[in-house]
Amino acid sequence: MSTEIQADHEQQLSWAELYRQGFGPILFILCFAIWQHAASSMLAATTLPRAVSEIGGAHLMGWAYSLFQLGSILAGTLAASLVSKYDIRNPLMLAGLLYGLGCLLSALAPQIEIFLMGRLIQGMGGGWMLGLVFIAINRFFPGPVIPKIIALISVVWSASAFSGPLVGGAFANLGLWRYAYGSFTIQSLIFMIATYYIIPQKPRDITRDSLATIDRVSLSRLALMALVILMISVAGADVHPVYSPLMIFAGLGLLYLCFQLDRLDLTSRMFPANTLKPGHTVGAGLSMILVLGMSTMSFLVYGPALLEAIFGVSPLGAGYIVALESVAWGGAAMVFSNSRKTTEPILFRCGSALILIGTLGMALSMSGNLPGASTQGPLWPIIISAILHGTGFGMMWGFIMRRILDKTPQSERDRTSTTIPVIHQIGMAIGAAISNVIANGAGYSASLTITQAQGVALWVFAAFIPLLLIGNLLAWRFARIKG
Repeated sequence: MSTEIQADHEQQLSWAELYRQGFGPILFILCFAIWQHAASSMLAATTLPRAVSEIGGAHLMGWAYSLFQLGSILAGTLAASLVSKYDIRNPLMLAGLLYGLGCLLSALAPQIEIFLMGRLIQGMGGGWMLGLVFIAINRFFPGPVIPKIIALISVVWSASAFSGPLVGGAFANLGLWRYAYGSFTIQSLIFMIATYYIIPQKPRDITRDSLATIDRVSLSRLALMALVILMISVAGADVHPVYSPLMIFAGLGLLYLCFQLDRLDLTSRMFPANTLKPGHTVGAGLSMILVLGMSTMSFLVYGPALLEAIFGVSPLGAGYIVALESVAWGGAAMVFSNSRKTTEPILFRCGSALILIGTLGMALSMSGNLPGASTQGPLWPIIISAILHGTGFGMMWGFIMRRILDKTPQSERDRTSTTIPVIHQIGMAIGAAISNVIANGAGYSASLTITQAQGVALWVFAAFIPLLLIGNLLAWRFARIKG
């Protein structure tokens, strides 16, 4: 049997076979970690209104998301350096402990500042768990089945992102918003106990020589990364027509400087050597993830508000429409998980094209410029556009990770595994800030007329089309490049 045929055969392993080989309990732990991080990331959406009515601080509500993202990105960056050479179990338990402490702090917060500190710590614990999940996938599972595992992770992420606001909303409607965070504190304790008994101390079939070298982390570059995320968060949270764009451009410049300084340091790198170098497979793949992540945040940030303002959709209905993107992501990941390696280039090209088409569809349908439609237009083109967004990401995400890891030296695989979700989160943070600046520049306010809301919708989506074209070019390059 040739190597390629054998790889395809391994990739076609059924779920039952994976469980028979002993992967089931490990998959449970990884999915449990994803559930906690994804669900709590959206928990604030439905708990914050009730929380600020009790503890005050409505003017600081935007920071509940920004600080969570900051903690998640920084902890994810550190994940590879915090994993010992032979043991992933203890760091995973510590991440669960940190996450649980953050949830407990938010649950008991007497004022908004303590609540936000809890959100920061939640993000750190959740981001650390997320990074460790990607390391565990690389360490515990054979390469050919990685897209299948990523597909399962994507489904869990979709269900978690969909359920998080519902869980928070259920507690908030009962006047028990603190119990929402308390429930996740209890879950973190269960997670730590389960991790202790399920995750082996040594990854199977991994020898001392093949493990990634864990280097010390440069605190100066970590501080620079924190400054970048804070600048971008401030630019998006407190929008100013002049200072916000300048802060975003300055943040992007510092981000590039951070990657350049990291690349020059041969002893304590936080990121792979070829990060954001489009001439290399790893760089092209990470650049594509960054650009596509930046280009698709406007629907998550402004989709619900615009659906309500233009179409009169209820907040719950708008939430469900936005959540369709996550559902489509998970569904597409499962459908395409058994695709052969030879079809990867097609998936990259088609997936990035679907994301572009979905964004164009949102710009036309929400702005009332869809050919043949009435002024407000029907909802179904927006629903289809959201599904195209999620499908585009889902059909290629697991294969992006596999191709990047295939071209990564063994000594850098842990570092690369954690960089993939970190780069995506950085892209999301930048995209959210840019969409805020664009929306405010287009005249967004809490009391928009339908016509004004349509004008905002046009710009908040159409402005990202040039960036999506760059993302598509990177996808084609990623599909074609050999080194």
